[in-house]
Amino acid sequence: GRMIKSLKSRPDPETEMELFLKDREMDVKDRILPALEEGKIVIMDRYYYSNIAYQSARGLNADRIRELNEKIAPKPDLVILLDLSPSKALERIKNREKLSIFEEKDYLEKVRQKFREIADDRTVIIDAEMDLEFVKKEAEKAVMGLLEN
Repeated sequence: GRMIKSLKSRPDPETEMELFLKDREMDVKDRILPALEEGKIVIMDRYYYSNIAYQSARGLNADRIRELNEKIAPKPDLVILLDLSPSKALERIKNREKLSIFEEKDYLEKVRQKFREIADDRTVIIDAEMDLEFVKKEAEKAVMGLLEN
C-alpha cells in the first residue's frame, strides 16, 4: 500500500487494483491469517472495503473488486465506517506538505459515496463529523457489541 501511494503518477485503474490486490494478498498471508490461526483478534485500518471504494470511484466494477478481494482475504466480522465529508477531511489534513493523489476533493466525494454504497450488514457507520469522544464511544459500542455476541 505505502509503495503504491509513493508513486509519482497514478497507474491506470486496473493496474492500481492489481497492485492493491497483490499487497492485500501478502498482508493476508504474512499477518492476518497467522494471527487468526493463533486465535487473535485482528483490527485493521483500511481493509479491502477501501480497495472497493477507491477503485470503483475510478470506474471499476465494485462487485468484481469485492469478489477478487474475498477470494484472497477473509471477510471481516465488523466494519466501522467513519463517515466524514471530504471538506472536513481535507481541513483536518491541511497541515501536510501536499495532498497525495488519493486526496483530491472531487475524487474523495466519489469515494465517500462508494463507501456508503458498499456498506453491508457488517458495517456500522459513524458520523465522524462529531467530536472525537462521540466517535470513540460509538466505535467502542460497536466492537463491544460484537465481542459480547
